[in-house]
Amino acid sequence: PCSAGGWAGLGNVALLSGDNNTAITALQAATGLKAKDPEAWVLLGRAQAASGAKQDAIRAFEKALEVSPDHPSAKTERDALLSSE
Repeated sequence: PCSAGGWAGLGNVALLSGDNNTAITALQAATGLKAKDPEAWVLLGRAQAASGAKQDAIRAFEKALEVSPDHPSAKTERDALLSSE
C-alpha cells in the first residue's frame, strides 16, 4: 500500500485473521504516515496486546487518546491493560 489508509486496512485484515506480526508492521506504517489517525493507533494497540506486547499496546492507546481524547475504545482498552498489571 502507498497510503496510511491502505496500511491500516491491511493491518486490520491481518489482525482479524490472527496474523499479529503483519498487523503490527502494517499499522506501524499507517501511524508513521498519518500520526493523527486514532483508529490506526487503536488497531496497533490491539495487535500489540494480542502479541503480548502490553507496554507497547498501552503506548499506542495513549497515542490514540492524544489525538482523540474522548475515544471510547482507546480509553477502555488502555484502562483494561493498566488494571491487569
